Amino acid sequence: MSRSKANKQVLLEGAAAFNTKPKVGIKYLEEHGVITKEPASLANFLKTTPKLDKKLLGDFITRPDQLEVLKSFMQSMDFSGVSHTISIRAFRFG
Repeated sequence: MSRSKANKQVLLEGAAAFNTKPKVGIKYLEEHGVITKEPASLANFLKTTPKLDKKLLGDFITRPDQLEVLKSFMQSMDFSGVSHTISIRAFRFG
């Protein structure tokens, strides 16, 4: 299996694990070097991975113990030139 196929497979398995149990999926992704323990790394994964359950993502990222991840997630979004109504709609997780 090529390296990019292997990486894609790890990413898909990590996303599936996250959709079942977020902490298990995160641990799997850390063990395979997809993400680090840095909040920005997890926020980037959450923002850029299309296979994640959006409702579960919203529930996870808004937990009090995930405040730093939420901050990183928010900082990665570009709201310049966007009305407040549209900005809020960007966070429809479900």
